[in-house]
Amino acid sequence: MSIDKTLNDISEIALISSFSRILPRSPYSVNETHTSDSEILDIGLGTNYLAATTDIISEEITEGLYSDPHLIGWMAMVVNLSDLAAVGAKPIGMLLSMTVSPDWDKAFVEKIVHGMAEACKAHDCGSIGGDYNTGVPALGATALGLVDKNSVMKRTGMNPGDLVYLSGPVGLGNTFVVTKLLFPDLTDKYPYKPIARIKEAQIISKYATSCMDTSDGLMFTIDSLYRLNSVAISIDDVDSISHPAVKMLGEFGIPALSFLSGIHGEFELCFTIPPEKEEAFLKEMNSNQFTPVKAGTVYSNIDSQKGVFINNTLFPSTAARNLWETSKSTGDYSMKLIKIITDFLKN
Repeated sequence: MSIDKTLNDISEIALISSFSRILPRSPYSVNETHTSDSEILDIGLGTNYLAATTDIISEEITEGLYSDPHLIGWMAMVVNLSDLAAVGAKPIGMLLSMTVSPDWDKAFVEKIVHGMAEACKAHDCGSIGGDYNTGVPALGATALGLVDKNSVMKRTGMNPGDLVYLSGPVGLGNTFVVTKLLFPDLTDKYPYKPIARIKEAQIISKYATSCMDTSDGLMFTIDSLYRLNSVAISIDDVDSISHPAVKMLGEFGIPALSFLSGIHGEFELCFTIPPEKEEAFLKEMNSNQFTPVKAGTVYSNIDSQKGVFINNTLFPSTAARNLWETSKSTGDYSMKLIKIITDFLKN
């Protein structure tokens, strides 16, 4: 089976692929479609590439998930800054894109802008202009960054035997959704305000063979990486890589794996390290007060199969990833996902 066909089993990727066949690709691009979180462009900057990415948040606002204006502004920046981090780039500027609801008053919009400003300052980045409109809310940016040609990271490049690492524990993104919708009294226990791992990426890029952020959840990320690299990736211990918020909600009987399989992420970096570089990598990360988490291992196949594995058992990642497009609501999606996870764990 070709990598392209495997990728196109995912409905969203198949749609993007169809667009890519129509649109001419920039002659400056050094990456292929789907193969990196940011576009990598060689435009004559000496030892650096230009990294560029664009993303917005809209459904998160219209569905009521992001209601706090400061968080809206913060997330509009972080969704883009994280894509720069995933290729090892340092941000140089953000072109803002703001479509605000006509129902929002001036004070609400100003709080959004303050959230944007705080995120930029926290990541040593600034605004370089943008666009402002009124309509269905959609806020984001086009983020620009620079990355050394010798340390750029892509989603492709991992090898069998590589170790899978995370920049931090995962699952907070999806626990935020559950607490927001079902247990609002618990939302303050583990606040959701993710950081783009720009600083960590400067070290990770010295060692990693591949990288992708968990903006859409861990299993989404692992699924993409296995398809792009035509390998088997096994996650060894779900509990050991789960955020404390996952364990908190486990008391309500929701399987921990559910929070790693939903499509709302926490913007950690998921990357692979050759085993012979692990000791040096950990030493440098720890000396900078970063604590990466080992998640699993890359194999050429497991039992003659490629895919996402949990403790060497094949996980139905295609079904989990395509659920959103076939669900009627967030609640419907959640119930279907939990059933997939429960059936998997029974086997």
